Amino acid sequence: MKIIFVRHGNVPGLSDRERLTDIGIRQAKLLAKRLKREGIDKIYSSDLPRAEHTAEFISKELNLPVERRECLREYNDGIFFKDKKNWTAVHKKQYRELKSFLRGLDKNREKDVTILLVIHSVVNKLIISKFMKINYKKIYFFQQRHACVNILKWGEKDGNFGWKLILMGDTSYLPEKLVTITKKR
Repeated sequence: MKIIFVRHGNVPGLSDRERLTDIGIRQAKLLAKRLKREGIDKIYSSDLPRAEHTAEFISKELNLPVERRECLREYNDGIFFKDKKNWTAVHKKQYRELKSFLRGLDKNREKDVTILLVIHSVVNKLIISKFMKINYKKIYFFQQRHACVNILKWGEKDGNFGWKLILMGDTSYLPEKLVTITKKR
């Protein structure tokens, strides 16, 4: 199995209701072209508008439907990376559902499929944390620019099987003027 997970394109602010800016649309179109060569079998997306909007361009380019998942929504990093004791019931539920979704992917790791997740910065970091077995608090400073590409692949090396981080935070396919990152909350 190969899991490709990307961050949505640029948005005007930090609201959960925002769709892509003109720059974000250009990023999403180039991202869709970049992903065409990956042989993607299935697309999942967060159900937040910025991820859905990005996924629309990818879906059109790859001629694949998008399955939206609430558990792939963004986390407020100011809350998430602090003490879990301060999480609300909503935060805990979302995290449990995300872990369950990722366990489902991991359970099918032997399958010859390529899955695409169109998601968000903190969720990308959590996926790296889970599959690479890195404490989630240590991934806080991993950078995830808009429309970046990350790839994990299940495989064997020297008789050992495991997840390999093939690519992290790649925006090399974007022209320099389209490489953006959200300002802090």
